[in-house]
Amino acid sequence: GDDGMIFIFNYNSYRQEGGLRVDLTDKNPEAVKICKFMQGTDILVSADLEGYIHFWCVTATPHPKKNQLLCSVRDFSESDVGEKAFFPIRAMDFDIETGMLYTGDEMGYMNKWDISKLIEKLDDMKPKDFNDGLTEKQREVKQKAAFLTGLNENLKVQFSSDDVIQVHRWKAH
Repeated sequence: GDDGMIFIFNYNSYRQEGGLRVDLTDKNPEAVKICKFMQGTDILVSADLEGYIHFWCVTATPHPKKNQLLCSVRDFSESDVGEKAFFPIRAMDFDIETGMLYTGDEMGYMNKWDISKLIEKLDDMKPKDFNDGLTEKQREVKQKAAFLTGLNENLKVQFSSDDVIQVHRWKAH
C-alpha cells in the first residue's frame, strides 16, 4: 500500500495471516508498488517507489523466518544527464527453473537477478521432517537444548543483499 504495508491473507480461512513492513528508523517507508510470490519458494518479493526490492519469507508452514524481511537490494538507473537515479519497479516475473527474477522499472530498464542463493539458504532453514534419523528422545533433548541455550542452527544463517546478484541489465525501449 501507500503506507509501505503488505497484508497477507489466507483465502481458505479468510483470515489475515500477517503484515509486512520495512522498518526504517529514519523515515517513513515508501509506497509498495508491486508484489509477487515466487512460485515453488517461500519468498514474496515487493518493490517500492524508491527502487528497493525487498525479499520476504512468507509461508503457510512453520518457519524460523516466517513473515520476516530477508534482504533488500536497490535498482538504480543512470538518468539522461548521467546521474544515478532510482525509479520504481513496475513489473516483475520469476523463472523457477533458473532461480532468476526479472524486473522492469518505469524508465524501461530491465534487470535479471539471480536469487538462487537466497532460495537455497531459505530452504536449508526449513524445519526438517521427523525422518531425520533421531529417536524421539534424541529429538526432544535437541529441542530442549536449543530452547534453553538459545542456540538454534537456523539462527546461524544470515541473509544479505549479497545473496541477490544482478546478472544483466538492459534498456528495453
